[in-house]
Amino acid sequence: MAGSSDTQLAFRVILCCALASTVTILLPLALRPCTHSLSRTILAATGLDPQLISCTGDAATKAPFSGGGSDAGNKAGSGGGRPIVDLLRLPSPTSTGPAEPLRTRRPAHDAGTADDMTKLARAVALIKALPASDPRSFYQQANIHCAYCAGAYRQAARPELPVQIHYSLLGDPGFAVPFWSWDVPEGMRMPPELADEASPLHDAMRNPRHAPPRLVDLDFSYAEKNCTDEQQVQLNLRIMYKQMVTNAPLPSLFHGQPYRAGDRGMPGAGTVELWLHNIVHRWTGDLSRPNHENMGAFYSSARDPIFYPHHTNSDRLWEDWRNDAGGTRGDRPRHVDFTDPDWLDSSLLF
Repeated sequence: MAGSSDTQLAFRVILCCALASTVTILLPLALRPCTHSLSRTILAATGLDPQLISCTGDAATKAPFSGGGSDAGNKAGSGGGRPIVDLLRLPSPTSTGPAEPLRTRRPAHDAGTADDMTKLARAVALIKALPASDPRSFYQQANIHCAYCAGAYRQAARPELPVQIHYSLLGDPGFAVPFWSWDVPEGMRMPPELADEASPLHDAMRNPRHAPPRLVDLDFSYAEKNCTDEQQVQLNLRIMYKQMVTNAPLPSLFHGQPYRAGDRGMPGAGTVELWLHNIVHRWTGDLSRPNHENMGAFYSSARDPIFYPHHTNSDRLWEDWRNDAGGTRGDRPRHVDFTDPDWLDSSLLF
């Protein structure tokens, strides 16, 4: 009996020492990660990018961007506070009236879209040249996705402001970002303008094996397939039909389940996001990077300019799904969006 008590006492002493050591080591790391290199090692071991910790004056921790202005004091996690841009002091956005032209997105692979791709390259160059503290900058636009998709970055915002900002640095009210139509055979290659290393649309953190003329693989699972281009096209088309038609007869299946404030966890994404959208992110990202940056990771994907033509195509697929004719005579839409007011009246303030 005495031996059992001694064993239990020894175990408790060891457990207390282990807990004390853990608190002694990890608490300083959590409170002041910039002074401890081990914190980045822990992040890497857990699958998170060690670049998520960013410190003022620490060049090693500044996550790489494809060009653009620099503003070390405005980076996530930087010390000394953050400069806040007063959105009310910025020029008023152009009003959207009936006299403005209808903005029409065009496929990036179409020869008639060359002018739009040139404008897109110029627009990206302009926003990359803005200081990072400017809410229109490439840095801030990328972090909007990081904030709302990964939750890893606190967007410097003024939630009380009743304004929304819509800018076009191009001065072209009719311009619309072209879409990368990876769902049709003609568009299944990465647009060449996005692969041009001399272009502002290029990003070095992409899978080098997937540059043109390689066809996108909508069934990509980190391994290359040994198939012809025609076989890849047919595989992609079958996947498109499955995810757009067979698996998505209802809005809750296409869009995903409703997710409201106060819900304990995300109830599940829809077919286009969960498969098609995510697969293209995975296929584009650089597998040699720790988390397959840029496109292959939530926090960094919007740092690649291809993010935007990719997402405009996802928007286009939504419209295709909505306009898919059905019924016995094919004279009415088969698919409808949610009618829930929480969906119809929702908005985001960036």
